[in-house]
Amino acid sequence: KQSRGGGRRRFGEHSAAERAVVDRIFELRDAGYTMKAISEDSKVGYLDGRKMSVSTIQVILKNRSKY
Repeated sequence: KQSRGGGRRRFGEHSAAERAVVDRIFELRDAGYTMKAISEDSKVGYLDGRKMSVSTIQVILKNRSKY
């Protein structure tokens, strides 16, 4: 699927469940959690059960204005 800009849609734009994960990432970061601690949170991960990497979390946080 494509985003409004013509590229791939970002994680968090596919479903409400993905959006909840993105919101949790921002919530934890605002509370002072490190990216490593965020990646270890039980509510942060892909919908298929895989953990989200620190680098993916970093990309999401870096592009916060797009979310």
